[in-house]
Amino acid sequence: CGLATRRAATLLVAFAVAVAACAAAIPRIVIDTDYLSFFHESSDVRREFEAVNRLLAGEVPIYISLRGDAPGAFRDPEVLRAMERIQRDADAMPSVSRTLSLVDTVRVMNRVVSRDDPEEERIPDTRGAVAELIFMAPKGDLDRYTNVNHSRANVLVRTGAVGSAAVQSVAARLEAAISEGALPGGIEADVTGNAILLSRSADGIARSQPQTVCLAALAIFVLVAVSFRSLRLGSVAMVPNLVPVVIVFGALGLGAAPLSLPTSPIGSVALGIAVDDTVHFLVRYGRERRLGVAPEEAALLCARRAGRAIAITSFMLMAGFLVVGLSSFATLREFGVLSAATMGVCLLTDLVLLPALLVRTRS
Repeated sequence: CGLATRRAATLLVAFAVAVAACAAAIPRIVIDTDYLSFFHESSDVRREFEAVNRLLAGEVPIYISLRGDAPGAFRDPEVLRAMERIQRDADAMPSVSRTLSLVDTVRVMNRVVSRDDPEEERIPDTRGAVAELIFMAPKGDLDRYTNVNHSRANVLVRTGAVGSAAVQSVAARLEAAISEGALPGGIEADVTGNAILLSRSADGIARSQPQTVCLAALAIFVLVAVSFRSLRLGSVAMVPNLVPVVIVFGALGLGAAPLSLPTSPIGSVALGIAVDDTVHFLVRYGRERRLGVAPEEAALLCARRAGRAIAITSFMLMAGFLVVGLSSFATLREFGVLSAATMGVCLLTDLVLLPALLVRTRS
């Protein structure tokens, strides 16, 4: 802390440069929650998932849900041909291993009733012929692809894409294929499925973290300013609390890890822990200043008396998070190591940056 009081201006410039660099990296953050990466590469889950993708079909199902405007809408040959175009485009995507729908059943049955003529493996030209084939098909074979009155249909898309970013990329390409497929009037389609819902919810939570942290920082600023009855002191107190948050998000932008469901709470954790140490330091600092002690000497006294407690609690937290970093579960390792590093930054800002700010602002 003695260095912080003697070289306050130099330290503030150094912190400003570091924060600016981290802030510049924030737009490069990759938002991606890959549930499969939670497991070690040698785990049974990873090996069996890869085996299914390699030997059978994509493990992850995505659905194109189609809705007609009347019963029997999916007995229309033009509607089935539009579905066929969508399937053809989806099958051409590198991450898609297979697609299945009512169209496949109709095509195969039309070939069967035409004495197994390969050229007849197609959609019939009339609505009546399509209806006859559908009604001849075993009902159990069609339950996954259409409802009883054929007003709804489903295209099953199997993919090996894992991670929310990859799944949503497949979904975006499927939506583009639907647009290019030129569905007839009265037919609507949506891309859905558990994989889509999980990806969107996980990314939504992760994407909302910066806004959440900003709202929490605003609430903390108000509470600190009211508690110390000083907007100036409240503003000074927020700087060492926000710097660790900017640094942790900057580290994510520089490639330390993607912003995912497990890593997204780290910013909030850093803010909550840093403000505790800051308030501890400021309460002691305010007491010394009311006794008439100069800012430089008050900062040194606080570092000796409150700094030890702050350092001990910070090292204990770092050790606790590093224990979590020993987990065999990859996402817990990532969370533990990043949280421990963040606690170290919080300690640095409270014992170095905060005294330098107090000295320079003569608070």
